[in-house]
Amino acid sequence: MTKLQNCLEDFQIYVGTYSKYNSGIIYGSWLKLSDYSDYDKLLEAMQELHQDEEEPEFMYQDYECSQFFIKQKLISECYLSTDIYEIAEQINSSDYDFEVIEAYAECMSYYHEDVSDLLESLSDSYYGEYSF
Repeated sequence: MTKLQNCLEDFQIYVGTYSKYNSGIIYGSWLKLSDYSDYDKLLEAMQELHQDEEEPEFMYQDYECSQFFIKQKLISECYLSTDIYEIAEQINSSDYDFEVIEAYAECMSYYHEDVSDLLESLSDSYYGEYSF
């Protein structure tokens, strides 16, 4: 398992389309982000899934992921950041476990315009874990 998979391993999305949804069809499929090496590969899988539409407008009808990704505004019903893999790589390349980053982001009201700013701020503030 690569470090990228560590951050995204539990991140999955149910991908449908607005056209199908508006027609009363909820056809789609669960896609696990860690199964794809980058956003372009994920996009190819979504396009293949909905190849019956000329230009599908993807709808993320459900998603299972850390609150970090939601509160960083990287995913919503109508949006998945094209930078999700680069952000995951920044997190995985950092010196911190994802749980530490997630806890720090929560303490700091989550949203940061740039994840590298979050990681830099964490670096200035984090002194490790201590057992009692």
